Amino acid sequence: MLNTSLIQLKNTMNKDEFDLKVREIRDFIGDNQNNSLINGELIIERVFKLKSTKSLSEILNWYQEIKKTNNLEISEVDLIDCKNWKFQEKEISHVSEKFFKIIGIKVQNSDSREVGKIGWYQPIIQAVGFDGGVLGLIRKKINGIPHYLINAKAEPGNYNGVQLSPTLQATKSNLNAVHGGDKPNFYEFFDDLESNKEIIFDQWLPEDGGRFYLKRNRGIIINKNEKATIKVPKNFTWITLGQIVELIKTENIVNPHLRSLISIL
Repeated sequence: MLNTSLIQLKNTMNKDEFDLKVREIRDFIGDNQNNSLINGELIIERVFKLKSTKSLSEILNWYQEIKKTNNLEISEVDLIDCKNWKFQEKEISHVSEKFFKIIGIKVQNSDSREVGKIGWYQPIIQAVGFDGGVLGLIRKKINGIPHYLINAKAEPGNYNGVQLSPTLQATKSNLNAVHGGDKPNFYEFFDDLESNKEIIFDQWLPEDGGRFYLKRNRGIIINKNEKATIKVPKNFTWITLGQIVELIKTENIVNPHLRSLISIL
């Protein structure tokens, strides 16, 4: 029978306690394959508080510091003044044709919605090729404890200016550097996945259907070897699954894409 003696731990679980509990899980399910090792670890991650490289207060201090030093400036302008965007009868699109479009739709004959058969009109965002981009999360053990690499990411529409995001959150246009800037950090970890044996999860995830037309993102979680060296910029940090869950309880810190990815775990 599975030993639950560690469930009452008041302190965070260290490496030895974590390894012991994972062995119990693997013995219990009777499978010693590599995928069961990850599954066993994920079970422990969901249930127990693990010893992180940073305390929750340290992570919040790091987040506040990133917010203070964020120099992203946003100003509202008239649509007609948006450079390199063209306005046509049926759509608003970028001159490159490689970013999203804004199209108009009419919704009707829906018995499942509040407006019934009357219907409504609305603008809606359509991604090029309907595939929005990649949401990637890197998992790696540090001192024997699984951590996830997250990004304090500034985006123009964020309520807090900066929100905690996955390791990689990028549209196809970002990945292809259509805007003329640099490619996003860590894109190379999610670039060639055909022969990647480190994948925990790889699947298309639908986007908000009220604002985006037929859009989806490719959600990917990969597990890197503990010995792998990963250089981390100052606006990235390692955090445990339990700490992400705790931070979700604080308003407007964890963005919806990170929430979606950890729900898979």
